[in-house]
Formats: sequence, structure tokens, C-alpha cells
Amino acid sequence: MTERVIRKEANRLKRSRIGRVSLEGMAITQEGQLALEMLTMFFHDLRGLRDLEIQLAEKLQIKKVIIGSSGLMNEELTLQELGRSASNYLRSIIRDGSVIGITGGTSVYSIIEGYKKEKTPLENAIVVPARGGLGKKTEYQANTLVEN
Repeated sequence: MTERVIRKEANRLKRSRIGRVSLEGMAITQEGQLALEMLTMFFHDLRGLRDLEIQLAEKLQIKKVIIGSSGLMNEELTLQELGRSASNYLRSIIRDGSVIGITGGTSVYSIIEGYKKEKTPLENAIVVPARGGLGKKTEYQANTLVEN
């Protein structure tokens, strides 16, 4: 892809107000994030994932099931999609004064990273480790993740 094509597409995103361009690079705007969420829900429904979520929740007798639509063979991108989906859900259920217990691992790490990207403060929430990590990398252990 040439620089001219990239510049043209970046300007198109900027004109449609779903993206912004600055000296630091490109970023999605709030309007762009909303459009992305709406498209994600549309394709989720189109692929029949919403019905599958409902059926699975009923079968497992749990309140909520979220099926990621990534399907990517790239583990890093899959974890980013997981982090984005899970952090969006958490943002909808965390309330003032919530106590949140977290475990360790790369999946939980990706959820925290997804949450931090949105810069939504946890008002008076307490985050505690549910148990210590078993892995070798300390940055993925519960005690370390709580500090993030």
C-alpha cells in the first residue's frame, strides 16, 4: 500500500469523523468507536452468534455468554479482541464501590489492557487478586495485574 493511498484513506476517516490524525498517529474517535460497536453487533447477529450465546447461557445455566467473533489464527490479535469484548462488558456491569477479584494469565492481562485503552476510571472500585499466579512470567500473575 502506498503512502498516497494511506493518506487518502486517513483523510476519508477524518472527514467522516470516525478517525482523527495527529502528530502521534491515527486514533479512533468516540463516533468511530460507536460505529465499530454497532457494526460488530450487526455482524455478530448476522453470523448467528447472538442466538448461540443465548442457547449456551441457558444450557450452562449462567447469566451471560459472550462469543468472540475473531476467529483469527493470530494469538495476539485474538487476545486483543478478547480484551476488547470483555472490557466492554465489564464496563457495563462495574458499579461504584465494586470489588473485583482477578486471576492471572494472558487473557486477564488482555482484558485489563482493553479496559485501560478506554481510559474509563474505576470509581471507588477495589481490585484484588483472586489467587496468586502459577505462570513463570510475573507480569501475568494476579498480584501484578492488580497493580495495573
